[in-house]
Amino acid sequence: MNDNFKDLKDLLNSLNVTISTKIETTIEPVKGTSETTKEDFFSANKKWHKFDDIVVVFVDLEASTNLSNQIKTDEGLARVYNIIMGTAVTIFDNYDASFVDIQGDGGFAIFWGSNRYLQALVSAITIQTINRKMMSTITEKYPNVTSKGLKIGIASGPALVKKVGLSQKLAKSANGQDDGWEEPVWSGNPVNYAAKASQSVSGGNIVITKSVKKSIDHYINLTKTCGCAVDENQKLLDMQGVVTDVWERFKIEKIESEESEGYVNSNSWCPRHGNEYADDLLGMQ
Repeated sequence: MNDNFKDLKDLLNSLNVTISTKIETTIEPVKGTSETTKEDFFSANKKWHKFDDIVVVFVDLEASTNLSNQIKTDEGLARVYNIIMGTAVTIFDNYDASFVDIQGDGGFAIFWGSNRYLQALVSAITIQTINRKMMSTITEKYPNVTSKGLKIGIASGPALVKKVGLSQKLAKSANGQDDGWEEPVWSGNPVNYAAKASQSVSGGNIVITKSVKKSIDHYINLTKTCGCAVDENQKLLDMQGVVTDVWERFKIEKIESEESEGYVNSNSWCPRHGNEYADDLLGMQ
């Protein structure tokens, strides 16, 4: 874990404070002009790299096309995107994602270390857990918003990656300096399948592909619920005393391979046991 790692409880508390603060933050955009370049707002080995197995967590904002009409103001729209995507990236960073990319109303994190499945699943469930509070805070400020927040898809498999485009050697700006226009391209099924999985459900749900489910089956804290029940505000109710499967079979219609035999999870971390489960999974105890 990185040096700034927060355990689940501290992370969620920190994000709750951040979300509440950001919803009131004033946004003053910088005006784009004909002189604006990609270096003003975004910065990203020349050889292809092959990974035998990566795990991709893709997040996609539900009903994002309606946000502009529902929120009405540019400042409000900017504020909401800052909160939603900033929260997801904070969580990915907290659990040491190897690579993160944001694409408008969505984005993805890639994990390829030895702990990749655990880091990916723990980050996804943590996003799912904060999602309800996050959207509740947003809809209090903007009651017309109908989105249920982030939809999450997870897939795994081999992949190739390389920065492609126009290299610095070939690109020259007007002032004669090398610029270039290159971005990493991930070739293979995992990113594509994770995106399609996320698009197949409503906000607040996680969908995993067949290979991911197979890889996590021996982790009981990822496959079984503790039996605790929570109300719609995530307040703990009486113990139910029943341990059940977290994942339900789910057909991912947009995937045309055996990976379409997916599984869906609508559960978030239990307020009583979530911190313990996450710590145990990541070997922090």
